[in-house]
Amino acid sequence: MPPRGTEVYVEFVVQGAFVKATAIDSKTGIEASVIGPAAATRADIARIPASRLRGLSTSSGTFNALKARIRSLPAAPRQVVAR
Repeated sequence: MPPRGTEVYVEFVVQGAFVKATAIDSKTGIEASVIGPAAATRADIARIPASRLRGLSTSSGTFNALKARIRSLPAAPRQVVAR
């Protein structure tokens, strides 16, 4: 799990035979998702994205590498609004 004292919210969206579980770190807003069978228990499905958040915590090298990669991307083109 993320660092102690941090709440993690888990959202479940069921579509047919599948369920998507998204875990969200309340402190950072970082999300991790997984798709699994709808027949699986919610506790089993929720455990996977919650554990992925551990690898994406703000103190991890993975998070810092992702941040650096995003910063290196070119800026989005500005939209010109015709008057």
